[in-house]
Amino acid sequence: MNADANFSLLRDETGRRKASLFEGYQLMKGTSKDKEQLKLFIRNLNVLKSRSLYLHLQKHLDTDNYLRWLAGAVLTGNYDGFDQNYAIYRHKTRKKYRVIPWDYEGTWGRNCYGKACGSDLVRVTGYNRLTSRR
Repeated sequence: MNADANFSLLRDETGRRKASLFEGYQLMKGTSKDKEQLKLFIRNLNVLKSRSLYLHLQKHLDTDNYLRWLAGAVLTGNYDGFDQNYAIYRHKTRKKYRVIPWDYEGTWGRNCYGKACGSDLVRVTGYNRLTSRR
């Protein structure tokens, strides 16, 4: 994954439209169908509104898991955990996406170079497209 794993239609650094909604992600296990399902999830996350968006998230996202992951990322100061440094997978029986962290360098009050940083580095709402949709 790289910084384009931000659940957005746009590239993080340039703000330009992604050539593929899979940009920033890497398929570690699964099929091309799994890849297409994630792209469809991301597309719908960005284009649906109101009740349709709510129903989409209820059906496809393990919300409790996501909120726990979000709280953990905020409380540990995991600055680069919102657009990279996480793994997303679809639970085998529940068929909902879950997020788990990985690569915690640059957390616990330190940036990725070990320099101390403030406790307010990560907003309570995070900063990827999934957390910004309301």
